[in-house]
Amino acid sequence: MYHHLLRDQFNVSEPMTKPKPLPPQHELKTAFKYDPATGNLYRVHKNNRLVLCSHKGSQGYYCVKYRRAMFKASRLIWVLVTGEDPGIMTIDHINRIRHDNRWCNLRLANNYLQKHNRSVMTTSTSRLKGAYKNSRPYGKPYRSAITINGVRTSLGSFDTALEAHTAYIAAGGIP
Repeated sequence: MYHHLLRDQFNVSEPMTKPKPLPPQHELKTAFKYDPATGNLYRVHKNNRLVLCSHKGSQGYYCVKYRRAMFKASRLIWVLVTGEDPGIMTIDHINRIRHDNRWCNLRLANNYLQKHNRSVMTTSTSRLKGAYKNSRPYGKPYRSAITINGVRTSLGSFDTALEAHTAYIAAGGIP
């Protein structure tokens, strides 16, 4: 349900590789318990003993081995809560902390949204997203541009980096 809305909203082609299908919700509910307030995922063992799933993978995401396959905990959590397999969509951590699996921090995303949810590059001359120094010797000192669906659009020249950043946000950029 959710991924169709997102895909239609941004009209973005999806990646060619499909992730492995996730187990159904009813099966996961017998094997795991999830606390949405803390983001902790627990495996249910014999006698209803709960064991925290706390293995961090090489990229900083919590990973869980289930039925001889490794899954990102955030994807299993998505199925546990919504009952839907996100399929080719990804689960985005809004605050950019990869191991923060609180429900309020997870959202369904496609590549377009993921790319726009990045922090400012360390090589950025202005330190503000969407704003950069004008390399031309004439005109205003800062420029702004945004790329949507692979098309880069110039937003103009500005006197300050903050004005250029504001134009980027107004054009649909994520701060």
